[in-house]
Amino acid sequence: MATGLPRVTYSNIGADFTPLHAWLDQALPRFRREMLGRAWPNIVAGRHDVSGRAYEIACPFDHDLLVARLVEADRKAVEHAVLAARAALPAWRARPWQDRVAVMRRFAREVDARKYDLAMAALFEVGKSRLEAVGEADEAVDLLAWYCDEMARNQGFIRQMGRAVPNEETVCRLQ
Repeated sequence: MATGLPRVTYSNIGADFTPLHAWLDQALPRFRREMLGRAWPNIVAGRHDVSGRAYEIACPFDHDLLVARLVEADRKAVEHAVLAARAALPAWRARPWQDRVAVMRRFAREVDARKYDLAMAALFEVGKSRLEAVGEADEAVDLLAWYCDEMARNQGFIRQMGRAVPNEETVCRLQ
């Protein structure tokens, strides 16, 4: 795991990213060896699903480099995913907002722990520059945290807002 590396944001683009580039110089060959070219199934209801057409993703800047083997879900797989989501919704909906926020904060920590792998995947899959790829991974973590913080600030889903006239009701509803 990389520690002590500078965060990449749109506001610090002039920072010294030498340590990040040095770390990526070391990490990219391992990532390429261990992660690229693998088959990745869809996951539905916690199980692997390979129902559909298999296809391959080539690197946009090196067409001989296989990024991944994926599955385009067929109608049956999509229907199964929709049914699984519908089945999970009542339990998720019944959870207090504080529990949902706790789940999402754990997810944000997991994304943060894997952000460099996500960035390297974006680099090879869509040809992002190093800084742009790392910046997007950092931004994903920031957005997850921001939405969790908004839920906490709102004490849930609904916050009353100011009124322009006495008979007006204005609310902020997070959904």
